[in-house]
Amino acid sequence: MDQDLDRLLGRLAAQPVPERLNRLEGDVMRRIAAARHATTPAWRAAAVGLALAVGLGVGGAAAAGGSRSAPLGLELANGAGLAPSALLGRTK
Repeated sequence: MDQDLDRLLGRLAAQPVPERLNRLEGDVMRRIAAARHATTPAWRAAAVGLALAVGLGVGGAAAAGGSRSAPLGLELANGAGLAPSALLGRTK
């Protein structure tokens, strides 16, 4: 059985490739490229629009909420007692 299969595959390999089969890969790649080209701008425009809307929404909400952070330098003073140099000198 194996020899028959090998012989049949050998005969098939020796035959020339049919023209339609020879063009198949190029035809498929052209159709894929055409489909990509037709849908890419719409998706790209939708993605850019969505990113812009989210950015404006978040930025607008942050601007409307105002700044609630502590004045500059205060956040460092609050944790000053937790510095390793301050903790090493403490005794319980």
